[in-house]
Amino acid sequence: MTPLRDKGGVLERLNAGDIVIGDGGFVFALEKRGYVKAGPWTPEATVTHPEAVRQLHREFLRAGANVMQAFTFYASDDKLENRGQALKITGAQINEAACDLAREVANEGDALVAGGVSQTPSYLSCKSETEVKAIFKKQLDVFVKKNVDFLIAEVNSCTLGLCFNECSRISATNASRLLLLPYFTHLLIQKLTQ
Repeated sequence: MTPLRDKGGVLERLNAGDIVIGDGGFVFALEKRGYVKAGPWTPEATVTHPEAVRQLHREFLRAGANVMQAFTFYASDDKLENRGQALKITGAQINEAACDLAREVANEGDALVAGGVSQTPSYLSCKSETEVKAIFKKQLDVFVKKNVDFLIAEVNSCTLGLCFNECSRISATNASRLLLLPYFTHLLIQKLTQ
Protein backbone atom coordinates (compact mmCIF):
# COMPACT_ATOMS: atom_id res chain seq x y z
CA MET A 1 0.00 0.00 0.00
CA THR A 2 1.30 3.46 -0.88
CA PRO A 3 1.98 5.62 2.20
CA LEU A 4 -0.57 8.41 2.56
CA ARG A 5 1.89 11.27 2.09
CA ASP A 6 3.06 9.81 -1.24
CA LYS A 7 -0.52 10.13 -2.49
CA GLY A 8 -0.60 13.92 -2.16
CA GLY A 9 -2.91 16.16 -0.20
CA VAL A 10 -6.54 15.71 0.67
CA LEU A 11 -7.82 17.10 -2.62
CA GLU A 12 -5.57 14.86 -4.70
CA ARG A 13 -6.77 11.82 -2.76
CA LEU A 14 -10.43 12.77 -3.06
CA ASN A 15 -10.02 13.44 -6.79
CA ALA A 16 -8.40 10.01 -7.16
CA GLY A 17 -11.46 8.43 -5.55
CA ASP A 18 -9.74 7.57 -2.28
CA ILE A 19 -11.67 7.57 0.95
CA VAL A 20 -10.31 10.06 3.49
CA ILE A 21 -11.26 9.39 7.11
CA GLY A 22 -10.62 11.94 9.80
CA ASP A 23 -10.53 11.55 13.52
CA GLY A 24 -12.73 13.63 15.76
CA GLY A 25 -14.96 13.71 18.78
CA PHE A 26 -12.12 14.78 21.06
CA VAL A 27 -14.27 17.03 23.23
CA PHE A 28 -16.71 14.31 24.22
CA ALA A 29 -14.17 11.48 24.43
CA LEU A 30 -11.82 13.50 26.63
CA GLU A 31 -14.70 14.84 28.74
CA LYS A 32 -15.79 11.26 29.48
CA ARG A 33 -12.21 10.47 30.49
CA GLY A 34 -12.05 13.49 32.80
CA TYR A 35 -9.69 15.70 30.78
CA VAL A 36 -12.11 18.29 29.37
CA LYS A 37 -14.64 20.23 31.43
CA ALA A 38 -18.22 19.86 30.25
CA GLY A 39 -19.76 23.21 29.37
CA PRO A 40 -16.77 25.27 28.27
CA TRP A 41 -15.54 22.47 25.96
CA THR A 42 -12.18 24.19 25.52
CA PRO A 43 -9.09 22.10 24.65
CA GLU A 44 -6.55 22.99 27.36
CA ALA A 45 -5.84 19.25 27.62
CA THR A 46 -3.40 19.62 24.71
CA VAL A 47 -1.14 21.49 27.16
CA THR A 48 -2.22 20.10 30.56
CA HIS A 49 -2.64 16.43 29.56
CA PRO A 50 -0.84 15.91 26.23
CA GLU A 51 -0.51 12.17 26.85
CA ALA A 52 -4.33 11.82 26.86
CA VAL A 53 -4.68 13.73 23.58
CA ARG A 54 -1.81 11.77 22.01
CA GLN A 55 -3.40 8.48 23.09
CA LEU A 56 -6.77 9.43 21.61
CA HIS A 57 -5.08 10.36 18.30
CA ARG A 58 -3.41 6.93 18.31
CA GLU A 59 -6.73 5.22 18.93
CA PHE A 60 -8.24 7.02 15.94
CA LEU A 61 -5.18 6.16 13.81
CA ARG A 62 -5.45 2.47 14.76
CA ALA A 63 -9.17 2.58 13.95
CA GLY A 64 -8.36 3.66 10.38
CA ALA A 65 -8.33 7.47 10.39
CA ASN A 66 -5.83 8.90 7.92
CA VAL A 67 -6.33 12.53 8.93
CA MET A 68 -5.38 13.65 12.42
CA GLN A 69 -7.35 16.77 13.32
CA ALA A 70 -5.49 18.98 15.78
CA PHE A 71 -7.60 19.33 18.93
CA THR A 72 -8.16 23.07 18.55
CA PHE A 73 -11.94 23.38 18.81
CA TYR A 74 -12.72 26.65 20.64
CA ALA A 75 -9.04 27.42 21.19
CA SER A 76 -9.17 31.17 20.70
CA ASP A 77 -8.35 33.68 23.41
CA ASP A 78 -11.80 35.24 23.33
CA LYS A 79 -13.50 31.83 23.71
CA LEU A 80 -11.20 30.87 26.57
CA GLU A 81 -11.98 34.16 28.35
CA ASN A 82 -15.68 33.77 27.56
CA ARG A 83 -15.65 30.36 29.28
CA GLY A 84 -13.89 31.51 32.43
CA GLN A 85 -10.32 30.57 31.61
CA ALA A 86 -8.10 33.38 32.91
CA LEU A 87 -5.67 32.84 30.00
CA LYS A 88 -3.11 30.97 32.04
CA ILE A 89 -2.85 29.08 28.76
CA THR A 90 -3.37 31.03 25.55
CA GLY A 91 -5.15 29.91 22.41
CA ALA A 92 -1.82 29.99 20.57
CA GLN A 93 -0.20 27.68 23.15
CA ILE A 94 -3.11 25.25 22.89
CA ASN A 95 -3.11 25.32 19.09
CA GLU A 96 0.66 24.83 18.86
CA ALA A 97 0.57 21.87 21.25
CA ALA A 98 -2.41 20.41 19.37
CA CYS A 99 -0.59 20.66 16.03
CA ASP A 100 2.54 19.06 17.47
CA LEU A 101 0.58 16.15 18.95
CA ALA A 102 -1.40 15.59 15.74
CA ARG A 103 1.78 15.68 13.62
CA GLU A 104 3.60 13.29 15.95
CA VAL A 105 0.86 10.66 15.65
CA ALA A 106 0.21 11.37 11.95
CA ASN A 107 3.86 10.57 11.24
CA GLU A 108 3.45 7.20 12.97
CA GLY A 109 0.93 6.22 10.32
CA ASP A 110 1.70 8.49 7.38
CA ALA A 111 -1.54 10.42 7.97
CA LEU A 112 -2.29 14.06 7.17
CA VAL A 113 -2.78 16.80 9.77
CA ALA A 114 -5.74 19.17 9.75
CA GLY A 115 -5.88 22.32 11.83
CA GLY A 116 -9.29 23.53 12.93
CA VAL A 117 -10.19 27.22 12.75
CA SER A 118 -12.91 27.85 15.33
CA GLN A 119 -15.67 30.37 15.33
CA THR A 120 -15.30 33.31 17.65
CA PRO A 121 -17.68 34.70 20.27
CA SER A 122 -16.28 38.13 19.42
CA TYR A 123 -18.53 38.15 16.36
CA LEU A 124 -21.65 37.41 18.41
CA SER A 125 -20.57 40.07 20.91
CA CYS A 126 -20.67 42.64 18.09
CA LYS A 127 -16.93 43.27 18.09
CA SER A 128 -15.52 45.11 15.10
CA GLU A 129 -14.54 43.38 11.88
CA THR A 130 -10.91 44.17 12.71
CA GLU A 131 -11.18 42.48 16.11
CA VAL A 132 -12.88 39.38 14.68
CA LYS A 133 -10.28 39.08 11.91
CA ALA A 134 -7.54 39.38 14.54
CA ILE A 135 -8.96 36.32 16.34
CA PHE A 136 -8.91 34.31 13.11
CA LYS A 137 -5.40 35.59 12.34
CA LYS A 138 -4.05 34.32 15.67
CA GLN A 139 -5.45 30.87 14.92
CA LEU A 140 -4.28 30.81 11.31
CA ASP A 141 -0.77 32.05 12.16
CA VAL A 142 -0.22 28.94 14.28
CA PHE A 143 -1.42 26.62 11.53
CA VAL A 144 0.86 28.26 8.98
CA LYS A 145 3.79 28.09 11.43
CA LYS A 146 3.11 24.41 12.16
CA ASN A 147 2.64 23.63 8.46
CA VAL A 148 -0.60 21.68 8.77
CA ASP A 149 -1.69 19.88 5.62
CA PHE A 150 -5.09 21.57 5.47
CA LEU A 151 -7.58 23.42 7.66
CA ILE A 152 -11.13 22.72 8.68
CA ALA A 153 -12.95 26.00 9.19
CA GLU A 154 -15.58 25.42 11.85
CA VAL A 155 -17.25 28.77 11.35
CA ASN A 156 -20.84 29.76 10.77
CA SER A 157 -22.14 31.41 7.61
CA CYS A 158 -21.91 34.85 9.22
CA THR A 159 -18.19 34.62 9.99
CA LEU A 160 -17.23 32.63 6.89
CA GLY A 161 -16.43 35.75 4.86
CA LEU A 162 -14.21 37.18 7.58
CA CYS A 163 -12.35 33.88 7.92
CA PHE A 164 -11.98 33.57 4.13
CA ASN A 165 -10.61 37.12 3.86
CA GLU A 166 -8.04 36.43 6.57
CA CYS A 167 -7.05 33.14 4.88
CA SER A 168 -6.56 34.98 1.61
CA ARG A 169 -4.32 37.55 3.29
CA ILE A 170 -2.18 34.88 4.93
CA SER A 171 -2.00 32.95 1.67
CA ALA A 172 -0.65 35.94 -0.22
CA THR A 173 2.07 36.61 2.33
CA ASN A 174 3.27 32.99 2.35
CA ALA A 175 3.61 32.48 -1.42
CA SER A 176 1.01 29.73 -1.36
CA ARG A 177 -2.70 29.74 -1.94
CA LEU A 178 -5.62 28.43 0.07
CA LEU A 179 -8.62 26.76 -1.44
CA LEU A 180 -11.99 26.64 0.33
CA LEU A 181 -13.79 23.38 -0.28
CA PRO A 182 -17.32 22.65 1.01
CA TYR A 183 -17.28 19.45 3.04
CA PHE A 184 -20.40 18.40 4.94
CA THR A 185 -21.14 21.22 7.41
CA HIS A 186 -17.52 22.42 7.51
CA LEU A 187 -15.13 23.84 4.99
CA LEU A 188 -11.81 22.32 4.20
CA ILE A 189 -9.08 24.77 3.44
CA GLN A 190 -6.26 23.03 1.57
CA LYS A 191 -2.87 24.68 1.43
CA LEU A 192 -1.50 24.22 -2.05
CA THR A 193 2.06 25.11 -2.87
CA GLN A 194 2.75 26.87 -6.14
